[in-house]
Order: sequence, then C-alpha cells, then structure tokens
Amino acid sequence: MIIHKCSQCEFASSWVSNTRRHFKQKHKSENEQLNPKDTFFNPKDTFFNPKDTFFNPKDTVFNPKDTVFNPKDTVFNPKDTVNKCDKCDKVLSNKQKYNKHIETCKGRINSLLCEYCNKEFNYRSNKYAHQKKCTVKLIQEREQLTLIENQTNNNIQTQNNIQTQNNNTQNIILFTTEPGGIEFVKTPEFIEKIQSFVNGYNYIDNIKNYNKELLSIKDNRCIIKTNIKSSISKVHIGNNKWETKDDGDIFPKMVCSLADDMCNAILQFKTADRYKILQRILDCMADNGYVNDNKEIKKEMLDNFKNIVKDLKLVVYDLSKESE
Repeated sequence: MIIHKCSQCEFASSWVSNTRRHFKQKHKSENEQLNPKDTFFNPKDTFFNPKDTFFNPKDTVFNPKDTVFNPKDTVFNPKDTVNKCDKCDKVLSNKQKYNKHIETCKGRINSLLCEYCNKEFNYRSNKYAHQKKCTVKLIQEREQLTLIENQTNNNIQTQNNIQTQNNNTQNIILFTTEPGGIEFVKTPEFIEKIQSFVNGYNYIDNIKNYNKELLSIKDNRCIIKTNIKSSISKVHIGNNKWETKDDGDIFPKMVCSLADDMCNAILQFKTADRYKILQRILDCMADNGYVNDNKEIKKEMLDNFKNIVKDLKLVVYDLSKESE
C-alpha cells in the first residue's frame, strides 16, 4: 500500500487528497499560492518496497507441465456430432442415451412464449394472462371437442340403435335460441314435486330448484358440458346430432326458456295469485334479466340473472358427468 507523507511534518495518509488538504490547512495561508515543487509524496518514504515480495514466481509449487489432465487425452470430444440432438443441440455420450433423449425432447423451450401461438412476452404473468383467452387455444379446443363430438355421436348413435331394438328409446329435446322455442318434457312426478317446493318467498332458490328438477329428466338434457373450465359446450340439434357452441350463446338463452316455462307452469296452479312477485321476477329472467325500473332494481335483477346462469352451468356439468 502506498503512503503519501506531508513534506513539512509527520502527517501521512493513503489518500493523496487527504495529504493535500492537510498541507493547505496547516502549512499554507489562504492567499499563498501552492508551489508545484512542494511534493506531497516522496517515493522513498513508502512503506512498501517492491523488492520485499513474499511470493517468488520461481518458487511455484504447481508446474503446468506436471498436469494430470491432458486435453488431448479426452475420451469424448464435444465436436463429435454423431449423437447430437437436432432439436436442442444437446450432445449425448452414447447412442443409447441419445435414443432415450429424442423420445422426450421438445426442443429449446422459451418460458416467455405462448404455448399455443408462440407470441413472446416480457413477463410470465403477461403470458399466463394471455393464454387464458388465446384464440389459437380456443380453436384447438374446438377441434379437439369436434373429435370428441364425432366419437360421442358415434357412441350415441350405437346406443340409440340398441335402445331402439329394445323399445327403450329416449327422445332428447331440441335446443334452440328462440324465445319459448324449447318444449320441455314434464312427468306427473315432476309436476307434483314442484308444487311442493315452489313458495311465495326465496324466489331465486325456487327458480334454481325448478331448473335442476326439470333438467334431471333425461329427455330434457339437450346440453352436454364435460369440462367446467371450457367456454364451449354441445347442444342437441336433432337426430342425435350435436353442435358445439359458446357458453355465452347457450346458458343465458336456456335460462330465459326455463324462466318462461316455469312462469307458464305456475299459472296452472290453483293458487297462482300467491306467486305474483315470483311471476314478475320470472318475466325479467325470461328477458335476460331486464326490468324497466330504477338503477338499483335493474342491477339487482341483472345480478340475479347472472347468478342463475352460473348455477345452471354447474347443474348441466354435474348431469353430464352423471350420464357418462
């Protein structure tokens, strides 16, 4: 370490700036000019003598010539591309490991690329948010669902043929988006049951229970949903043919049709006058939750409509899994 000494006193510092500041404050007046000849550092006064080295390069313990490893004696040469993977450029030591590697190798994977459309993002959070609504993903889901649909149609067709031979056929109703266009099947047991649980209060629960009981009849299961996380489902269009549609085009329309059907069923009750409030709510549900009233009532009815749509989706999913 180099020590900078003051030429006028015994002051010393390892920083030349400290020595200069000391000189100005202690030995020079403010108006006196600094003489360039007044050096602050005397090489002879250094505490470190280059000759007093502790390490002599000649006294090395390790001799490079005495190396144990010789690069020329390597068993495996990375330049040998016989066992090099074409997807990820990885070089394997033998043919057996190479064959095992290429069976599972997916190539170089960029963690910031979308798995479906290969769009690159700056952060993983952005990538995950994008993948939830990626159009390529939706297309792939549709194609996959179409394949499943074809297989399902073939299985349904085979089952229907067997059921026809055994005189035990099921006539599934047709799904349509037209208001009041779905003709639901009602059994005497269903009519008797709804009269027992429909009451003049708990209106939203009454509607949910009615939907569940009506769709529990197998002939009314015109919607199939096997994946609750998917945004698409299948609807029956006739002759055991099923069509894939977006949930946004299916379940709101189904709620409207069910509300219209329930309103007509209540009118058949002998005590129909007790359910006037429920009938007004059903009229709103049959019109996509719209009501001509103040903002608070409009918001309440719209929230109730969305709640019933969400519940209906879960009911259809449970019934679809039950039918598998």
